Amino acid sequence: MKAGLLVAAALAPMVHGANKINKHTYASNDGKGDFDFVKTYFCSDADIKSANVKCAVDMKASCSGFSVHMVQSFVTDPGDETPDEWFSYMHTLHGDMTTWDQFMHFGTTFHASDLSKHLAKFQSDSVPFMARKTSSGIYSLIVQTPSAKTFEIVSNSAPSGSASLFKTWADSECPASHERDLSKFASLDLPDRSDGSALPTLTAIGINIAATDETAQGINAWLEKYNIGGKKSEVIKDGSCTVASSTYKNADVRYVSNPAGRVGKKTVKQYEEMLMKVHGDKVGLGSGWDKWMDNHWCIGVDHSVSLDSVAKLWHKDGIGYHAHKSKASSLRGVGLRGESIELNGNIDGSYLKHLDGFDFCTASTEKTYSVV
Repeated sequence: MKAGLLVAAALAPMVHGANKINKHTYASNDGKGDFDFVKTYFCSDADIKSANVKCAVDMKASCSGFSVHMVQSFVTDPGDETPDEWFSYMHTLHGDMTTWDQFMHFGTTFHASDLSKHLAKFQSDSVPFMARKTSSGIYSLIVQTPSAKTFEIVSNSAPSGSASLFKTWADSECPASHERDLSKFASLDLPDRSDGSALPTLTAIGINIAATDETAQGINAWLEKYNIGGKKSEVIKDGSCTVASSTYKNADVRYVSNPAGRVGKKTVKQYEEMLMKVHGDKVGLGSGWDKWMDNHWCIGVDHSVSLDSVAKLWHKDGIGYHAHKSKASSLRGVGLRGESIELNGNIDGSYLKHLDGFDFCTASTEKTYSVV
């Protein structure tokens, strides 16, 4: 263990080994651009067929590991600050991907057996990238999507002939947040993509959330309180950086507070406060929606825990939520300090009743008020 690295196990008496990560969804200010980027470099099955184009661009990619979605809604209410304001700011902050910033902790991590083909593709297409490695020998390629989401590809293998490009993570980049146990993915023998790109198939293995220290210190206990935690959780202190990690059946979720990282006029704290305000204004106890609710990560909850029981606890604690039921059952709620969380699982009707499907053409997501 690195000197100065402190690991504290979460106070979690329950183990939720069957809970898994189903998807990572983002609000977008450039849905078509995100779709093209994801389909080209990450998940070849991405499509935008699920929503009426007058109402939203809904990019869905069923990547190996878990799905990745991007939603640009033309109907829902953003509150006082729009996704375009924030994501344009983050995109400019990320710039040419040469210097780490705090909002780069907001993204998805994928595993590849080898980075060589993606590195060559990014270079040939002039896609700005960051190349890093951990002290334990995990190599990372990091790029940003058109709406400023940070997508990272990791491997235990150094790219052929290009290892010198990969610099060791600096202290200001929170090295602890980039260390991972890739042993369970190293044996995956996935074929290359079948779309003619010759790129390897990627497996989504990590969800990363930029957070304040208050959020990172509290998220694991918050998840445990509502029986939606993973099979293992811990809080890691690495210098001024705090990493809250929760390990699910198929992926890790990490909330990272990195005050040593570069930031501009808008801070992570301001971002959390913005999310809490708009959710407080727009999302009620069982109803309502806002554009920022599209920023969420999704847990497939063990059917021994009904979503009704979680909704009842959220209602008691004054946590805004909205449930939907069509082919699949879902409960979306306002997570700790703003980042939303979706739950897929069993709705038994003991608390959640008279549910409708999700409608992209209404501000509330309820079909009754469709704009088309």
